[in-house]
Amino acid sequence: MNINGLSSVPDVLVFRTNIDCANEAAAICSFLRKSFFVQKCNIALDDTDRVLRVEAGGAVDAPTIIQYLQGKGFFCEELPD
Repeated sequence: MNINGLSSVPDVLVFRTNIDCANEAAAICSFLRKSFFVQKCNIALDDTDRVLRVEAGGAVDAPTIIQYLQGKGFFCEELPD
């Protein structure tokens, strides 16, 4: 916890996707960083679940990311903790 009583550990959101292209992955992560102030973003293209991992620090929630990706034509579902 920091001095304001808030956790300094970023919220980590994890999703299963069908993103399979490095260029798409880079564009998506770039958009998430710029638009939602995401601290870290990566997509495991070598994983069968194409896992998207986002450290958002509470700046964005899972439904917003899901809606964005589905709007771009991608499958996206949040993975449980």
